[in-house]
Amino acid sequence: MLFRSEDAFYWSCLCKVDSNQLESAAQMLSDYMKRYLRGGRWLIGARQALAECQIALHQNAEAIETLKMSLPDDPARASTSVQIKWLSGLSAAKPE
Repeated sequence: MLFRSEDAFYWSCLCKVDSNQLESAAQMLSDYMKRYLRGGRWLIGARQALAECQIALHQNAEAIETLKMSLPDDPARASTSVQIKWLSGLSAAKPE
């Protein structure tokens, strides 16, 4: 397998997630998604990881928007829609 700078970027993001540097990871994942929006090898994984960081940071509205960026060929579309409904329910139940 040939590794590219895109691969290094994505796996660096996941290392940040794994080391619990969630704010930094979220920013890097967002940057990854912007840079590789068209044809990125890891877009589906990056989107999911970004949403998970946002959820952990209590940024549910942002996580919902991230999950809504689902790609047409995303094999996880069904579970993504369940996550969106779950997050929407949490947001609706949150006292103001």
